[in-house]
Amino acid sequence: MALQPTMRRSIEWSEWTLIISFALVLSSFLLISQINTRRSAPLGSLPTPQALAPLFITLTGAVCRPGVYPAQPGTPLSDLLRKARPTPHANLTPYTPAEPLWADQVFHIEELSEIIVTVEGAVLEPLQLALPVGSRISDLKGKISLSAEADPRFLKRKKQLRHREKVVVPKKGVAKKCTPPI
Repeated sequence: MALQPTMRRSIEWSEWTLIISFALVLSSFLLISQINTRRSAPLGSLPTPQALAPLFITLTGAVCRPGVYPAQPGTPLSDLLRKARPTPHANLTPYTPAEPLWADQVFHIEELSEIIVTVEGAVLEPLQLALPVGSRISDLKGKISLSAEADPRFLKRKKQLRHREKVVVPKKGVAKKCTPPI
């Protein structure tokens, strides 16, 4: 029994439809696999539109450039502090600069009321001192007890001390040394 030409065309049409459908399904799977390999976040933690919006972080107080700074979610506070430039006696101890920011926030940076200085070297007893902001090495003269081999000329220096600075009093004939805070 011979097939009619119209039936033959419908069979060819259905074969082409099947091939095209199969190609579309295959390309869809390929596209999905490429998207999944490039995605850094797992499927359940896709960012919301609010998370993609920029943050507005306000920095005031003991900074040279106070103001509102735009930032992307996840930006560490240290990046914004670098832009705002804290003053030399800004108290940053209440903050964790490496911690990422995820929401709009206001930071008021206080000025230090006193500085803490560690004194070591040619002294009778190493100690930590709380001094007013703006203190100098020469201000240590009545607050520390020098050992017999200490160089008393060191305490005539006018160098201004910084918070958490380690001051090493030299022995006679040894170079003077102050190490900045870590």
